Amino acid sequence: MTTKTPLGVPVGLYRVAVSPWLICPLYLVVLAWLLVSLWRSGLSWGRGGALVVLGAMLVTFLEYLLHRFLLHGVRARVFFVEIHRRHHAFPNELLYAAVPLPTSLLLLGASAAAVYGVSGSREASLAVALGLVVGYLFHELTHYRIHHAKPRTVIGRWLTDNHLLHHHRDPRHNYGFSTSLWDHVLRSYRAPGEAAQAKRHGR
Repeated sequence: MTTKTPLGVPVGLYRVAVSPWLICPLYLVVLAWLLVSLWRSGLSWGRGGALVVLGAMLVTFLEYLLHRFLLHGVRARVFFVEIHRRHHAFPNELLYAAVPLPTSLLLLGASAAAVYGVSGSREASLAVALGLVVGYLFHELTHYRIHHAKPRTVIGRWLTDNHLLHHHRDPRHNYGFSTSLWDHVLRSYRAPGEAAQAKRHGR
């Protein structure tokens, strides 16, 4: 049994960093704090709701950019690139599927700080941060269910088919898995049926 992840990080330490028993309670506390803080801020429902949606959409954009240009675009032996290669080799292994807690805190915190730096508004940054956390939790839950649960809805089957095409047929397409929006915008989407047809014709 291996005791280290790529580049020598102990497996035990990494398991703690990706443990849902640590990540979920922590982010639920953060979510509750953001909800209370936003409620007390006096921000209007309309503006607050729009900023929450903006934060959630920002997560999907980060998901796409990092997946395509870092995890599949960098050839060097970078830690997270190596972890992602193992995820493709062992897609049902939880150890390689989740975003480590320090990484998610850094990405979400930096994104919220950037919003505050641009807007100068604490209320706006709270609303965007709430959207970031909701988007991140949806990202992790969607990825988990794609690999470990049978889809029960049309949307669930569609998300699963799109992501499994990326894993098993064509890793150059379908980088987004909580939405295919950015794959369509940036021309990297491939429909599962199209890929199956191409395989039958030897493309």
